[in-house]
Amino acid sequence: MAAMIDPAVLAPAVSQTLAGKVAIVSGSNSGIGLAIAKELASRGADTVINYPFPSLAADAEAAASSMPTKCVAVCADMGTVDGPKAL
Repeated sequence: MAAMIDPAVLAPAVSQTLAGKVAIVSGSNSGIGLAIAKELASRGADTVINYPFPSLAADAEAAASSMPTKCVAVCADMGTVDGPKAL
């Protein structure tokens, strides 16, 4: 019978090349933006999760709390004049 090998042992450690940096990812409350934010956080970056509407706050806060580094969620609609200023 073959011995079970933990997949985590085989996976190379992710380099912490972004430690000490902050990544602001617009539209990162879901989908590709969230995947990018997670990857940046896995590489050591503190992240800012951006979501456009107050109704998405709970999901954005949940995403922020799941990150392995410091992370905040900020409501800012990038399609408005004031959105980028808020972010």
